[in-house]
Amino acid sequence: MMITEGNVKIAKGDGVFYNPQMEINRDLLSIAIGVLGIKTFCDGHSATGIKAIRASAENTVESVDAVELSANACDTIRRNVALNGMTNINIVNEDVRFVLMRKNYEFVEIDPFGTPAPYFYALADSFSWRKSGYFSVTATDTAVLCGAEAKACRRMYGAVPFHKECVHEAGLRILIGRIQSIFAKDNIAVTPLLSLSHRHYLKVFMEAKKSAQQCDRNLDMIKYFAYCEKCKGRRYIKPGESAHCETFNAKMLVAGPMWAGLLHNTEFLDKMMAECERRRYKNAEEELCILHTLRDENFEGFCYDLHTLYRGAHIPKTLDVIERLRSKGFKAAQTTYKNWIIRTDAPDIKEIQI
Repeated sequence: MMITEGNVKIAKGDGVFYNPQMEINRDLLSIAIGVLGIKTFCDGHSATGIKAIRASAENTVESVDAVELSANACDTIRRNVALNGMTNINIVNEDVRFVLMRKNYEFVEIDPFGTPAPYFYALADSFSWRKSGYFSVTATDTAVLCGAEAKACRRMYGAVPFHKECVHEAGLRILIGRIQSIFAKDNIAVTPLLSLSHRHYLKVFMEAKKSAQQCDRNLDMIKYFAYCEKCKGRRYIKPGESAHCETFNAKMLVAGPMWAGLLHNTEFLDKMMAECERRRYKNAEEELCILHTLRDENFEGFCYDLHTLYRGAHIPKTLDVIERLRSKGFKAAQTTYKNWIIRTDAPDIKEIQI
């Protein structure tokens, strides 16, 4: 079966995984590679080779390694590389962890089937050879990161998940915090450029820089999330800090540790939007909507699920709540998680519920 995507064509290959639902994921990856001016790229779980081929065909990448453990998939990649006339793609039939232990790249893409957690240490070791670089991580184990599988989250990510409301943001923050903690052992500070929850997966684009001082600042922003089931109030707390709701004199639920800083870089999002507009992939309208929403919500504040806050009562329109909060001088925006989940810096839950 021949598939057209972006500027390339590929043949799927028997028994080789290709998910058409991840095209937006692949579009954003190629756009990011172009925006960042990447010259060396590693596609860590290459499958059909579609990401490696698109990275080469749609950007000015000089060298691409398509890494894949399956020999059958490598045969498919080889055919697809030839089909598109690519000459700068090296096919590596090996576990990407071994590749990363002996080689470093400007940009590494980690997108396994399921959890990416087993690859974090090798990824950190690879970047320990560089002063700076970039990587992206896709996690499809959303049930683990978003709270449904709490024991697995503790095993894989060293964190207690949150499963009450706004679970996808909590999952992203746990993922980012875990990555930061592992990279910090090599004095590598990693900062999110773009953090996305889309369909069945979470994806983060990260910048890595050698800096012990920035590591310390980032680690100070890894905190715990405290939540009161009675009043729906929430706040970040430091390790050892009391998690007590003064309003109801009740113990709060505690999740984490997780990243408590900004989830995106506004300058990077601006460049992504401009490049997305220029390329006009077939999903460009949806992609631009996603990027605009991420930019609008990129401020310090918490997410709130209006269906939870107004449970048992009339639920106001999301845009009406946002407009009312803005009229009071607060920041407020819709999120990419659900149409009824907003972000605001309003300090009191009562400001949202009025």
